Amino acid sequence: MKALTRGSLTCGSTTRMLMIFGLMASSSMVFAQAPQTFSATGNLNAGRNGHRAMTLNNGSVVITGGYDVNENAMASSELYSPATGAFTPTGSLNTARRNFGITLLDNGTVLVAGGYDASFKTLASAEIYDPATGTFTTTGSLATARADPTATRLNDGTVLIAGGFDNSGNSLSSAELYIPSSGTFVSTGSLKNARGFSNATALMDGTILVEGGWAAGAALSSAEIYDPATSSFTTTGSLNQARNRNTATLLNGGDVLIAGGQDSASNTLASAELYNPTLGVFTVTGSLNTARGDHAATLLTNGTVLVEGGFACNPANCLATQVDMSASAETYDPIAGQFSVTGSLATARQVHTATLLSDGTVLVAGGWSDSNSALTSAELYQPATFSPSNLTAINLNPLGPSLLVGSSQAMTAIGMFSDNSTQSLASVIWNSSDPAVATVTNDSGSNSGTMNDSTNSGVVFGVSAGTSTVSACAGVVCGSTTVTVVPPGATSGFAVLGSPGSRTVSAGDTATYSLLLMPVAGFRGNVTLSCAGTPPGTRCTIAPAAIMVGEQNSAKVAITTTASPVAGLDLATRPMRNLRGQKEAAIIPAFGITILFPVSLGLCFIGTGTRKRRTTNAALIAIFFLVGLVACGGPGLESGPAAGTPPGSYVITITGTAAAVSHGTRLGLIVK
Repeated sequence: MKALTRGSLTCGSTTRMLMIFGLMASSSMVFAQAPQTFSATGNLNAGRNGHRAMTLNNGSVVITGGYDVNENAMASSELYSPATGAFTPTGSLNTARRNFGITLLDNGTVLVAGGYDASFKTLASAEIYDPATGTFTTTGSLATARADPTATRLNDGTVLIAGGFDNSGNSLSSAELYIPSSGTFVSTGSLKNARGFSNATALMDGTILVEGGWAAGAALSSAEIYDPATSSFTTTGSLNQARNRNTATLLNGGDVLIAGGQDSASNTLASAELYNPTLGVFTVTGSLNTARGDHAATLLTNGTVLVEGGFACNPANCLATQVDMSASAETYDPIAGQFSVTGSLATARQVHTATLLSDGTVLVAGGWSDSNSALTSAELYQPATFSPSNLTAINLNPLGPSLLVGSSQAMTAIGMFSDNSTQSLASVIWNSSDPAVATVTNDSGSNSGTMNDSTNSGVVFGVSAGTSTVSACAGVVCGSTTVTVVPPGATSGFAVLGSPGSRTVSAGDTATYSLLLMPVAGFRGNVTLSCAGTPPGTRCTIAPAAIMVGEQNSAKVAITTTASPVAGLDLATRPMRNLRGQKEAAIIPAFGITILFPVSLGLCFIGTGTRKRRTTNAALIAIFFLVGLVACGGPGLESGPAAGTPPGSYVITITGTAAAVSHGTRLGLIVK
């Protein structure tokens, strides 16, 4: 871990600081284990695989459903306590199920939808787990019964359920939305390609990437994007390798790591690729050291990805070789673009869960073993480090938000690095100083080849009136802001949210962002938007610059940078590039006048070409005399290059003002 740096830096209402947070608070657990190793923890009360795991707002993990050694669907559930390392029973599902979708909702409850029942029939039923009571209650049913769907939280708190398999094993293209406020599912746009065993990843701009999967007896390479604004799917770039039963992990910065899986012949894959949301393309990255499918992948707080377990076989012909569960594990470094071997699991397993805990360790639980049994064992992985390399500070957006009791606000963590770069962080651990006032979601998903659990991190939910400090930490590097929760009927207001959290451009290009103004307590009014903190040589444009919130809630920000143009002019053949300091002389013939610039000597000489032409127009001579002075650093014009936007990392503050109320958001700008 990095050494603690004393002191803090305050900017606006967000404090950027280096502090010891959850990791040191649970230091006895963290430091009792050697880095990059797995160690045993408490056992599950029931052996299970194909189950689901979800981190709750109080830091415990709920494990539910799945199937036993006889492939019977299970209804039982249990809770894992990081403090005690023990699993205890909790309320059971109303319907035993496996291969279902699961999503943490903004209010801290958990949605369970679809799957297969005990008779291996697809389910349309759905239910809600309430951690406060430890019970499951039924909610509205899916429009289409489905198993192995994707289940992904959208920015407005609704849940997108897409694809999967029907009762006959056919892949589905239909999709629907769960509306928490009404407890109902409504149809939305359909997938371009029917698919099951696919992955859905919520991108940082609020859209959803759906890739790969299985349909019509073959693995898929196609991918598509769901846009909540249009309720529709559109195709995007294709995978370089058709695959299913792979993992998909959102990285810091917004790229998505696709790793392993199976091809159409059921061969396990070692290849991996990255999806770039800005370009809409997949590019090949370093390969896994072990080809694997039905493994699990977890984004660690240091920004690397832990990949472990799954089944392994000869990738050349998996069907003809022994299929063995894998105990091997490896980590992916996004900076190096490579996987490296790390400590091995104590027990080889597949279709298990791997869940990030609030102390930065990973809980690996259950799964299927080499001995054809459903596992009860669980283990913890200790990362080598807890902070991304060279991370110096974290800023939170929006700044000092206000929200109504019963409403939610998504927060974004922007990391500041020692090389002056910034990056939107998906790997932080969130915390609320007073959960009685405001809770904050902290679920990174439990991503394996047959399950694509939704992520829901950094969403603040108003519980009661008051204030709470919400923080985000990656190891000992933390950022915080104060959240104000107002009761119903209180003075209304608004929050400003910008996305993406950061853009990288070359000098001369324009970075664009989206602004969303969220009304609080029914706020309606005119909000004026302003921009501050732009670096030299840039222009910030907000359109529209004023918004009547309640009628129009969005705007666009364009930050236009400028390149450093060439200064001066070589009048003979080419522009001059700031002659001051150059070692060669420039000789420029013009109308018979020779202008000699022996710049390295700091001298300038102006003479005539011939005696006959000394009577040349005096005004013209004066002009060239001035040119000579400028070239030698004389008065009149700046001799250096015209000012452009300097390379570096900048934080732009966007402020919305209505009467005496102001709220803002921060946008990262990296100029190359």
